[in-house]
Amino acid sequence: MTREKRLFWALALVAGLVIIGTAIYFSTIAQHACDGVAGDSMLRFELVRSVAELQALFGTDPCRTTLANGFDAVNRIDVMVFIPAFTAFQLFLALALRGHGRWISVFIVNAALVAAACDLYEDQHLFALASQMRAGHAPQEMLLGPLFWLVRVKFALLALNCIELGQLLSRRGTQGARWSAYAVKAGGFVSLVGLYWHQLLGLGITIAWAIMLVVALLAVLRGPPSDTHRV
Repeated sequence: MTREKRLFWALALVAGLVIIGTAIYFSTIAQHACDGVAGDSMLRFELVRSVAELQALFGTDPCRTTLANGFDAVNRIDVMVFIPAFTAFQLFLALALRGHGRWISVFIVNAALVAAACDLYEDQHLFALASQMRAGHAPQEMLLGPLFWLVRVKFALLALNCIELGQLLSRRGTQGARWSAYAVKAGGFVSLVGLYWHQLLGLGITIAWAIMLVVALLAVLRGPPSDTHRV
């Protein structure tokens, strides 16, 4: 393995560890017990479809203010840390595996950047809605239409990238790589199904990214096997 490729694996590993650390931090500030709202409240906020759903999610004070502040805290870390981390994770994985499919790698890089842009724009909508709810104002329904598409395009692109990363991984030529690739692809497909059954939305991506993180760790520790490069 070349120094360049080892560097890409190492950078992917670092980005993956930042993702884990940020997710743990999210769990400490996004777990709310107000009016029956559980730890999935952030995802419910992202996927809200109507003003009625939004008002039901936030409830009344003091829960409403607690949730709004919690959502803002999560979204600030999302903008500053999590979005750069998950984007870098995908970019460095694509670069590390680009010898197994250059055009697939190009797709992954571009899809990751578009997903990041969608997420950043999505957060601006969430900040605005949380501010309106905290102030006790009627939320602007005009924000919900763009939010619907931003969230779903983001998750669809992340899921597709899992499938494409699995495809690249499957070309590394070992049985272990092939089995890992199957699981990564399966995670991507699970998240695509999650666009309809929302309970699966984050699960598939989490599984795929966890496997790719282990692959990156092993690549850094012992280097990948001899590869047959494909374009």
